[in-house]
Amino acid sequence: MTTLKPTKPVNVDLNLKDYSVAELKFVVDSSISLDELRYARRSSKIPRNKFERAFSFIKYDFTRIQSQAFVWPHPSYRLADIEEQGGICVDQAYYAAML
Repeated sequence: MTTLKPTKPVNVDLNLKDYSVAELKFVVDSSISLDELRYARRSSKIPRNKFERAFSFIKYDFTRIQSQAFVWPHPSYRLADIEEQGGICVDQAYYAAML
């Protein structure tokens, strides 16, 4: 049996050795913090059976696109910030992908 060693330190909330390969195929990495994942789970106003609404749930920021401000202009880029500020298509897509 080959033992895989991480190339960089990892921080996981579970012991991967406790799971079978069949179960581990559902484990995914996330680019957002655990706090953001918890926020998404706790605060999402979009039911799982209506997930297709996640993209359009974020108000489109026409002013920002008209001024060609393609980079997020606000101090932090969190799901709650996107909900509050709205965004352009890249922000809508990020929001939907992170829920």
